[in-house]
Amino acid sequence: MRGLAEVYGDASSSGEEDEGAQSSLPQACPTPTDRTTLPAHADASLDAPLAYAQPDGAVQLGCEVKLNDRVNDNVLGSGVIIGLPLESYESHDERRGKALVKFDDMAQPSWRTWGHLNLPPALPACRAAAGDDGAHAAPPPPPPPPHAPEPITLSSFWRRAASSGPLIAAASGAAADARPALAAQAMPMVASIERQRAPKRKPESANSRPPRGPAASKNKQLNKLELARKRLAEFAECSLVVRGDELRCTACRVEVSCAKKNHVTQHLATAKHVTAVEKLKRRAVSDQSIKDDIYAHFVQNPTAVGGTLSLDEQHMRYRIVESFMFAGIELTKADHLRALLQRCGCASTDSSHLRTLVPMVEKHELERIRADLSGQLVNIAFDGTRRLGEAVNVTCRFCSPTFQLEMRLIAFVTVAKSLSGNAIAGMLTTILLQQHNISSANVVGFSRDSVAANGKAMQTLSTVFPSSVDLPCISHTLTHVGEAFCFGLLDTFMTPWYTLLYSNTMAGQLWHSMIGESVKGFSNVRWYCRAEIMMQIAQHFDKVPKLLEELREREIGEATTKKMLEIYATSLAELKVSLAAILDMRRLVATTYELEGDRLEILLAYERIEALRGLGRRVARGDAGSLPNVDALLRRGVQIVVGGKIQKNFPMHGGMYEGVVVGSSYAQTTVHHDGSERKVYKVRYPADNTEEELEEEEIRPLIMIADMQVYKKVIASFKPGFEYLEARLTDTCASSSYHLSQEYAVFKAVRIFDPSVAREMRVNAGVVENLTVLRCLSRELIDRMKSEVDSYVAAAASVEISRADVQHFTDQVLVFWRAHRHDLLAFAEAARIVFALSPNSASCERVFSLLAVMFGDNQKSALADLLQGSLMLRYNKRPVG
Repeated sequence: MRGLAEVYGDASSSGEEDEGAQSSLPQACPTPTDRTTLPAHADASLDAPLAYAQPDGAVQLGCEVKLNDRVNDNVLGSGVIIGLPLESYESHDERRGKALVKFDDMAQPSWRTWGHLNLPPALPACRAAAGDDGAHAAPPPPPPPPHAPEPITLSSFWRRAASSGPLIAAASGAAADARPALAAQAMPMVASIERQRAPKRKPESANSRPPRGPAASKNKQLNKLELARKRLAEFAECSLVVRGDELRCTACRVEVSCAKKNHVTQHLATAKHVTAVEKLKRRAVSDQSIKDDIYAHFVQNPTAVGGTLSLDEQHMRYRIVESFMFAGIELTKADHLRALLQRCGCASTDSSHLRTLVPMVEKHELERIRADLSGQLVNIAFDGTRRLGEAVNVTCRFCSPTFQLEMRLIAFVTVAKSLSGNAIAGMLTTILLQQHNISSANVVGFSRDSVAANGKAMQTLSTVFPSSVDLPCISHTLTHVGEAFCFGLLDTFMTPWYTLLYSNTMAGQLWHSMIGESVKGFSNVRWYCRAEIMMQIAQHFDKVPKLLEELREREIGEATTKKMLEIYATSLAELKVSLAAILDMRRLVATTYELEGDRLEILLAYERIEALRGLGRRVARGDAGSLPNVDALLRRGVQIVVGGKIQKNFPMHGGMYEGVVVGSSYAQTTVHHDGSERKVYKVRYPADNTEEELEEEEIRPLIMIADMQVYKKVIASFKPGFEYLEARLTDTCASSSYHLSQEYAVFKAVRIFDPSVAREMRVNAGVVENLTVLRCLSRELIDRMKSEVDSYVAAAASVEISRADVQHFTDQVLVFWRAHRHDLLAFAEAARIVFALSPNSASCERVFSLLAVMFGDNQKSALADLLQGSLMLRYNKRPVG
């Protein structure tokens, strides 16, 4: 506030101005008294001290406005100047070149560029010209007492401005003869006068050219609704509609800007719109196909329920039934949703009437399946079950021309009793040849379980479908390998464990809380599920005694708990070894999972099976490290004594050498590096009579356990399982329906379709000739492949695909063949056939799992058409609704 006080002075220094000073001002300039008249917003109610004060310093050169000038702003309206920019402001200061204005319509002042501020027009004449000698001018307000200076408020500001005169003549010691010259300097600047002038414009002519560019938009702007209709007319063939005054895309379900034609063109070219249009077209084709079926149905059955309804209403009811079937929801629940459906504009009806549309939905799905399989080279998988009733399902797999793996459920049949081999063959022949019109030459393989009835059926099917390959499920074979392992004590312990923890909720929750992880699921038909449970127990074996004690204290499963406690108390060591042995079979469990899927497991099957065979051979020989968990457990319990045997590997001297402990002593440790003395064992190697000293941490992993009876018992327990695998692969098992040598040869031959293996093997014509084991590959096709061997090797030269993850491996192989399907025509044709083959029947198992999920106890009496239609829609991933 000091700045304002110094500029205007206090009441004692603001003397009266003489008449000459006033009369010497120009006629166009108002007198100081006139210019400083209080503005409309500066009334007596605004007595609060000013928030902004003019600081000391010289005003910035070129400033065309003055303190307390009333100005107009094109944006913020009228106001009064209460602050000016100073020369002391830095060049980067945002206040430089601006004036502080208190606008009438704003509570707070604002800094505005003085070039945007316009002074109001000058008064017609000043008071001096009118004869006013200043005698009647209001006297200045009396000065405040010296001890109590008047605070500078908005009202006092204007009062002092009125009494002090122009800013440039405000100094109390200025001479009277200098005031005319000083007043002349207060005249409006040229720039401010120019701003008040109206700009000169060229008069418009009658035939002037219409404006162009942005200026034309105001004249040519159409009504929004008219513009939307115009764009709709310009893009009449596109999926656009006008709703209200907006242009909307029905495919993308979004509003589209219609301001410019280019905006619409850009939207129609987006990938999202193209995909949505294709989806809309497919839906339109599907809707029309369904309407045609509905129309034909009611033409043939004019008395059927719903025949008098419009085609759209009938179509809506069809979609309701289809959606309920896809979701596995009972149709009776549609009665509870009827009011909601009708609120949404759907003409629904009672569930008893909706059931009449179930056969129509099933028929339409079968037609779609026939269209999908037309001309495709397919592999058929079939399996039956007795768990959920006598039923057989048939799935189909094929590789599309663009190398996409496709799966279809083509039949789900409920039967009164188990089918024989001939009955299965007859049923499959009818389904494939008659119901789906699949050519016998297009069936390239059959995947099935190894039960005797399926083997018998394949003898007939191999004749009817001469190009097919028999592929017994390799995952079932590996399951039987695990079931053949003989760990009697472990089986005795696990039986009450399964019974209690998987039938008693409290017991399962107690075990879950102790181990802090999800409890593995149980399956009575899959050995690898039970193996996972045993592995979990082995990993948390230290918590087993606490669990058994808790079960006994809470009296949960008295008989089963008692049995487990008895085994734990009497045979703890053997139980530990058995669980450690199962833990060493992780490779078997992992392989079973890896080969059970709908990917390209057939290219990995040979490598995975060979790894298991190698493990079986090492276990049978008792090789060190073949059972690491068993070895560690047994060595931990061995007492190191003189005469004990060890076995150590010396790679620089030819491999493994046996040693004997000949003594012990104390010496400075070389293991812990703490300088302490520890017990060391002197070992002599009879092969060259050399000796060395080993500490306990060094010698214990070398202790020979192959001669221990416990270890031999473990080896004997594994032997039946691996012998079973060898018998199946070498056709030395009792029944020919279990022979796998032909399938194993197929696994070995098809590896060349993995480009990374082709690079490693250096594929040549001889390797291609091994493909003759596949009856689905003709002689002519194999010969054409031989002519492309060099091109294939060149294409695969830089390809390296990891085989650790099956899904990643499958994706990369399909990408390779998708990219080279036009370069390697013969190889690509053969690859499509091979990729259709599946070494497992897991697809059928998934159908039965889907059946259990979709159909609960309330739907046990569901009819066959509802079962088959619902499962087909769900398994085939059909879009519904």
